Amino acid sequence: MTRVKIWPHVNERYRSIPQARILDMLLLLGWAFEVAAGARAAAELQCAEALESLIGAGLGYCARANGERCFDPAEVLNFVKAEGLAGRSHIWTDHFIPTARAQYQSLAALTGGNTQLRAHVRFSRIFSLHGIATGSRLRLTLPVPITCSYGRGCKVSWDPMPYPATQGVLRDTCLDIRIAAAPPPPVTLAAEFNFTALTGPDQQRPTPDELALYLRHAEGLIRVTPRIQSLATALAGDTTSPHNAATKFFDFMLEHLMMGMIRYSDIPADDPGGWMLDHGWCDCLLGSAVFVALCRAHGIPARLLGGYFLYPLAPTNHYWAEIWIDGAGWLAFDLLTWDLSAAGRDAAWRHVFAGRCDARMVTQIFPAHFTGPMTAQLPPTWHLLQRRLGNGMVCSFHDAVDGSLIYEDQIECVHLNAVPQDDSIT
Repeated sequence: MTRVKIWPHVNERYRSIPQARILDMLLLLGWAFEVAAGARAAAELQCAEALESLIGAGLGYCARANGERCFDPAEVLNFVKAEGLAGRSHIWTDHFIPTARAQYQSLAALTGGNTQLRAHVRFSRIFSLHGIATGSRLRLTLPVPITCSYGRGCKVSWDPMPYPATQGVLRDTCLDIRIAAAPPPPVTLAAEFNFTALTGPDQQRPTPDELALYLRHAEGLIRVTPRIQSLATALAGDTTSPHNAATKFFDFMLEHLMMGMIRYSDIPADDPGGWMLDHGWCDCLLGSAVFVALCRAHGIPARLLGGYFLYPLAPTNHYWAEIWIDGAGWLAFDLLTWDLSAAGRDAAWRHVFAGRCDARMVTQIFPAHFTGPMTAQLPPTWHLLQRRLGNGMVCSFHDAVDGSLIYEDQIECVHLNAVPQDDSIT
């Protein structure tokens, strides 16, 4: 039985997001298909009732002078999951989990069997430039698909740059522009991507240098500490199969952790895995990084990936992990399974992303392929908000203290269609 952990970082200062935006987030996570089917009014009513039930159960909020209620979206999401896992609320089990499964099934139904996915994605990134002085030199980036191993036939076209003198460079992972900030903000970068997403594992065998890279003990959030080493040894036991050992690590995380939102400002840089084990919470990035650390501690080459789902109603940003298995290639392990399997309790969904994943727009393979830092940086504490927008969605990043926008991504899967596995798209 999974032990429910209390969210350790309740802070009234971070309750800065108006209720209307919180309801938009809940609609996407729990009622996306009802809204898409034309039942938005009924979905909004159910969503509002759900939020009131959470407040009645103890969810905190702050009231502005005009009476408007404001929330911390991380606190809201984690409260929903903790209450659901404890059996005190049915929002997670009756709405969030079925919606997540329907997202997965919608793409599975489209691709079916032995197929690839042809995708046309519209991507816009809007920078508020709040607090940046006029004339400041800026580096701004827009992710682009990596198709060396995860796709092919990628064509990128982008909108005119925001300023005539802008210098733009298309790199292997991003569209990179350098500008001088000028009024009025915001600045928008927009592009369209046409590519074929591959559904099978990357079979390109790593070189000896790459294998060493994917076994090193310190890389960003990936830290093989003595505690992680001991845990990996204990979990793996006497198994001699790398795949079986990785599955044991994966199962441990399903059974002992809570997947939600976390505060990276509170995580020690030298021991993120220890923080996760002590507090019991992780998100897709931290959880995947610790999974990679466990694998490397056991001598299994492993790496961290980032990108975007190609789910038509929720093409959101995401992180997952891969391990190298001789004869099989790079096999994906994705902790989205925590939600799909109701924290590992539903056996039919427990391993749906253990050794495989669906077609995605891959934009980062750490540490060699990543977009790198840009001028519009996140503050020490920030909020991630998601909501539907037309036929796609918005992922926006806000200052946690005052709620001001830093930048937002607008992603739309304009067109998706399955193509035969042997189709020769170039």
